[in-house]
Amino acid sequence: RVMQNTRVVMITGAAGNLGQAVADAFAALGDQLVLVGRRVPAGEADPRRWWVAADLLDAEQTVAAHARAVQRFGRVDVLCHLAGGFRMGEAVHETSAANWDFLVGINERTLLNAARAVVPGMLERGGGYFLNTVSAAGLLSQIGSAIYSTTKHAAVGFDNLMMVIRSDLRDPLRELNQALVLQVQAGDLEPHYWLQLEHQLLVSGAARALFTTSD
Repeated sequence: RVMQNTRVVMITGAAGNLGQAVADAFAALGDQLVLVGRRVPAGEADPRRWWVAADLLDAEQTVAAHARAVQRFGRVDVLCHLAGGFRMGEAVHETSAANWDFLVGINERTLLNAARAVVPGMLERGGGYFLNTVSAAGLLSQIGSAIYSTTKHAAVGFDNLMMVIRSDLRDPLRELNQALVLQVQAGDLEPHYWLQLEHQLLVSGAARALFTTSD
């Protein structure tokens, strides 16, 4: 168990570079971390970084990972969903079934499984934060990334539905999906790109946006 004034933050996709950076940011705030990945890295000695192995494509494993976190720490206050994948290069009509299945699974199914596992406990306690990281491809489309853009548009649509859930509850989740997190490529920072993003953000209804960049 942890102190009531210590947040318990569950991070999916924690083994990747983005996951490590986000974990460092939360750790710097003094949060207790539950780091979820397919494999648990060897040699982790920091008690504030507790690893649990789970394949988020498997709904039962995802529920079990959350249950283990609750058993150990009493609750999960924040779910930071970073798990996802990227493939591009094929034209829409040439996209293979294997690539569709891969990206739909890793970018959509994992999000659904995470929400199913974590949100009921947050509703029961009357509060929590569900933070889903998507890409600018979830608001705009790019030639050569048909599947990736489609799955990220679906993730943004999922977030919008979560906002509907939030508005329908008398005691809703605090700040549920009010922060839209977009990862953009450093080479995409032309003025016309930002004008398109500004329009799409207004349409999305997000209260604020946080941009992260990658090389």
